[in-house]
Amino acid sequence: ATEVVPIARQHMAMGRKVVVFHDYKKGGGFNPFKVERPAGLKVGEILGDTKTAQFNAALAAFNEKFGDLVNSNLGDMDSPIEVFKREFSDVMLVNGNEKKADLLKRYQSFQDDATGPQVMLVQSAKNKGWSGHDTTGKHQRVLINLGQPTAPTLAIQQEGRIYRTGQVTDAMFRYL
Repeated sequence: ATEVVPIARQHMAMGRKVVVFHDYKKGGGFNPFKVERPAGLKVGEILGDTKTAQFNAALAAFNEKFGDLVNSNLGDMDSPIEVFKREFSDVMLVNGNEKKADLLKRYQSFQDDATGPQVMLVQSAKNKGWSGHDTTGKHQRVLINLGQPTAPTLAIQQEGRIYRTGQVTDAMFRYL
């Protein structure tokens, strides 16, 4: 999430409102490049001796070739919520903890050109039931997704929050 902060600030400096989608409420996560043999697994126990040896050889080759990724701190990163609270004092958080009645007020606040927040951090599960598109032409919208679009239907649904019939300016999308 820290990598998106200067990007969001740049868009905000140009008068745009920014919607950032993220996947997890809690920080940390995991390093997808760090593959380890399960604790207590003995050679040949699950895969057989030949397959286990092949797995171990492939894992050793991968770790040697991609050691920088394997040893990176991907699993120790702050959550997007922590990062955005720290970096943007007026960030609007939408993470599923809000009451349904309050959500409508929050979305309307984001849509307010005069007083609404410029950046909204939204958990991916909150990808329907609200409109964040530019209806006045004053603040173009930018959607930044912290995850790769691995589920096309979900990505389309998220993009649809700021890209809708009746929008005045073109919406912009960025996947990190």
